[in-house]
This record gives sequence, C-alpha cells and structure tokens, in this order.
Amino acid sequence: MSTFTFAVIGGDRRSFYVAQKLKEYGFETKIFGLKNEETYCPSEKIKADAVLLPVPLSKDGIRLFAPESKEIILISDVLHSIAENTLIFAGGTVGAEEQRMTDYAKREDFARMNAVPTAEGALMLALQNGNAVVCGMPVAVIGFGKVAFAVAKLFSAIGAKVTVFARKEQARREAHILGYTAKPISALGDCAEEYRLLINTVPAKIFEKDILVRIKKDALLMELASAPFGVDFEEAEALGVHTILASGLPGKHFPETAGYAVAETVLNILREKEILF
Repeated sequence: MSTFTFAVIGGDRRSFYVAQKLKEYGFETKIFGLKNEETYCPSEKIKADAVLLPVPLSKDGIRLFAPESKEIILISDVLHSIAENTLIFAGGTVGAEEQRMTDYAKREDFARMNAVPTAEGALMLALQNGNAVVCGMPVAVIGFGKVAFAVAKLFSAIGAKVTVFARKEQARREAHILGYTAKPISALGDCAEEYRLLINTVPAKIFEKDILVRIKKDALLMELASAPFGVDFEEAEALGVHTILASGLPGKHFPETAGYAVAETVLNILREKEILF
C-alpha cells in the first residue's frame, strides 16, 4: 500500500467510485459526507496528503455539493479543516476559487474521458424522449469539440444522418473526412427544420428566436453544454420547442465511469507534478 493518502469529501455516487479506484491502486482513502460513510466534522483536521472535492464543487459558491450528506457542509469549513500543505482537488470551481485548489474538470484528459458517457447519455435520452428510432434520423450536432465528436460518432454508428455545425473551417473539414455532412453554425437558421434531433455542445447562445421558430414541433432540442448554455429555455418553451437540459450526464447516469475519470485525472496531475510515479 502506498504511503500517500486521500480523503474524498462530499459529492454524489461518483465519490464512491473515486475512492474505489484509488483503493484499487493501493492508496489509503477515506470518504466523508456520503451515505453510510464517516460524517464530516468541520472541527476536526483532515489527515490526508490530498483532498478530493466533488464536481461541481458547489451549486451556490457556499455549500459543498453533497446531495447524499445528512448535513450541510460549508466550503469554508472544509477549507479551514485542511492543513496548509495538503493538496486540494475539485471540479468546476468557478465562484469558489482557492489558491491551493486544482480544478481537474478543466483538464483535457478529464474532458476526453467524460465525452463517451456523455454521448451515451445523450443517446439514451434521445431514445426515451423521441417518437421515432434514431437509425435514419437527421441529427444536427452543434460544435465539434470532444463531446460533439463522441456524439457524432455514436449517433452515426447506429445509422443517424449526422450533420455537424461548427464555426471553424478546420473542424468542418475534419467532420467531412469522418463522413458527416458539415456546415458552418451560421447556416443553422436556414435548415433547422430539417432535423428531428438537434444536440448543442457549445456553451454560448446559439439558438436565437430566428432559429427556434424554424424547429419542427416533433423535433427534440437537447442541451449538453454547461452554462451559459446555447438555448434560452424560456423562449424555447414559449415557442413550443421540445427541449431537454442534459448537462452532467456522466455523473447522473454513469457514476462508476465518471468517478474513475476523476480518480485517473487526479493521479495524472500528481504524476506530472512528480509527487507520484
């Protein structure tokens, strides 16, 4: 067993799998603030070389994201209980930054590991909320980053007719080489009515009113991006567009895969810092 120790505090079911993966690697790991685990006590100092906090770190910038905890855990209490020389890792730290805290959710390797479960979650929702099979369905994928790449690949593999809408010409060329129809995002307003499923991965306002009014009533608009989102949901609802906010799919539907992604990313960071080998 390694002498390097971890403490996992708060979070959802992912945190159990984070700890499980770390234990599989031989690290002594304790979990606090989850069901059937040790209760987090802010008056006690946390004894660990590294503390892993959840993704997202918080919903309000004050309380730690800990939906399974029996008690409210304040971020300030957690930070106060962590020794100065202890490493701190968290995901989605916007609004609650701390000098010692490393945001693993900003990492490329983390995004890459989360892309596939996000795509599979999108497919699951499409099957659950649609009135037709995905095979043969015209599907628009907006963006062509890691998540969009995985989404396009999965939906195309089961027979969907995928069109990728991307701003960058290089991304459109890559999409075309991979066998998808590729168009600039600026063209979406001219052909939005052609698609039964539109999947947005761009965290910027894409679906303005001029596009929303052209989406068919039997189509589904799925939002995979994080805030500030590409869809104005109130406006979409007012126009009768069927929308689904589907952010955070790995954690909601595939906690084992998502938890392992957190553990592997943190271990990668520690290896890069030459703390672990």
